[in-house]
Amino acid sequence: MLRNLAPLDGCVERLHRAGGSGPLHGIRLAVKDNIEVAGALFSAGHPLFRDRRGAATAPAVAALLAAGASLSAMTATDAGGFGVTTAGVLNPRYPERVVGGSSGGSAAMVAAGRVDLGLGTDTGGSVRIPAACTRLWGMKLRHGAVSASGMWPMAAGLDSFGFIAAKPEIISRAVCLLLPAPALRRVPTRRIAYVDGAGWRRDRVTSHVFAAAIAALPDLGVEAVRVALPERARLGECHAIQVLTEAQDVYREITDHDQLAPATARALRAALQITDAQRQVATAQIDALNAQFEALSGEFDALLSPTLPVLPPKIGQRRVRLDNLPVLSALTAETCLANLTGRAAICAPVGPVSLQLTGLAMSEHALSSHGADLLCGLAAHPLIQNT
Repeated sequence: MLRNLAPLDGCVERLHRAGGSGPLHGIRLAVKDNIEVAGALFSAGHPLFRDRRGAATAPAVAALLAAGASLSAMTATDAGGFGVTTAGVLNPRYPERVVGGSSGGSAAMVAAGRVDLGLGTDTGGSVRIPAACTRLWGMKLRHGAVSASGMWPMAAGLDSFGFIAAKPEIISRAVCLLLPAPALRRVPTRRIAYVDGAGWRRDRVTSHVFAAAIAALPDLGVEAVRVALPERARLGECHAIQVLTEAQDVYREITDHDQLAPATARALRAALQITDAQRQVATAQIDALNAQFEALSGEFDALLSPTLPVLPPKIGQRRVRLDNLPVLSALTAETCLANLTGRAAICAPVGPVSLQLTGLAMSEHALSSHGADLLCGLAAHPLIQNT
């Protein structure tokens, strides 16, 4: 399974800083190198910053270490977060397929069994995409739930921290550590929304598993209700406009884009082509989407969807068969919804694909406990086992 780990070794800085006692004692931690750790690499994947070291430690990392986790590695990312493949990092599960990104280095370390918990960032799916590509659990936290101090931003209005692990229990422990417990405990998941049909096409395998999951929910005591959302392609356009607009602010002082990685330079050039009218339309549509999600939160616990609409693409593949979409557009198609709405989301391997729950009434604590139980129940259901 781990035929050649040389590409993985070349994309991490191994630190092995021992943690103390605490609820995360014994947990080996990998941190994406767009998150600052004092004295460690802090390049955010940019050649321009290849020698930069952290001056301080991000509060999120400091809390994990104080709880007993040991920092084992700083891991590779697509430069600035502009990518979904983390080129050069091997996928230990499927060496011929991309590892996903942009938190692909953290996912690879977890999938290879070298660490127990990966800390990454998620702006359009950058934690959940590599988790799905490597058959791991991934969780994006709500926007603003944890201080973004020490995170090299991609788009501050969308950036969130997230976790990758082989077991949901590890994610739940990290969530309980970083976030205060809610005042009211939620009952197990009982009502789930989902979106399907025109404007939300998936490949044959993903569609088959997702249909089986919807059919299995009543056996798990959960009501599934189909809801209408804007077309996925339009939401992807809104997400791209917001990311590119906010990225201009991040890189405003770097006038020579040739100093940046090619993908980042291309993104910044594309940002210059966005008109004020396009920004205004996108902002209005994002506001309408958030209002719709707020209304759905009064009726449903979470939204169930595939994490990816297609199977992980092969290394070097530029487009997927589904609508001939570019790989970037395809892999962020289902995940960016949680970023546009600022919601928490958790994903897990279910059959041959990955499914995710995006929180409506549920926040991180409920998703990492009751939501995880539901995803485990789906994975074990005969309808899924027989796909």
